[in-house]
Amino acid sequence: RRGNNGSSQSSEQLEFRHFVDLMEVVDVPVAGKKFTWFSSDGQRMSRLDRFLLSEGFIVKGGITRQWIGDRDISDHCPIWLLCNNLNWGPKPFKFFNCWLEHPNFKNFVENSWENMDIRGKKAFVVKEKFKRLKEALKGWNKEVFAILDLNIDKTMKELNEMEGLIAGGDLSSDSVDIKHINKHFWEQ
Repeated sequence: RRGNNGSSQSSEQLEFRHFVDLMEVVDVPVAGKKFTWFSSDGQRMSRLDRFLLSEGFIVKGGITRQWIGDRDISDHCPIWLLCNNLNWGPKPFKFFNCWLEHPNFKNFVENSWENMDIRGKKAFVVKEKFKRLKEALKGWNKEVFAILDLNIDKTMKELNEMEGLIAGGDLSSDSVDIKHINKHFWEQ
């Protein structure tokens, strides 16, 4: 924890360590960032989020460490469990609500769906149409929202770089206007 004024920090840490020992779980080693939460002004940061796992789960799952990634919309960073060669299946499809506000979205979906010529049993046809519509929407999203995505990615990269420098002690949070960067992100 960094930036908090409080004398109870060490007792809280001891209490947490006691809980971890009592529950017989392991705080999996961390890679990536040190902290999982950053205040909007960049003055305070903490490792609030973590995986606590049993030894059996770690061994069976081939868990090697937890990765703290770059945050985007939330003030919390995402955490992933890293493991040895496990296949988690296909990535889920992302639907963005902003698509619904685009004037051409409905027509694009209707035209894409109607122009697909797939033959077979009804369940197969529906499955294949959804599969092809998913690919069409990915392409449409890149075509229509590419500039917005680039701006959001650039702003988030800047924000995460600043937070990394602050967390490492290489930059003072007073010299960076984190609130301004956050505001710029939300205006995207």
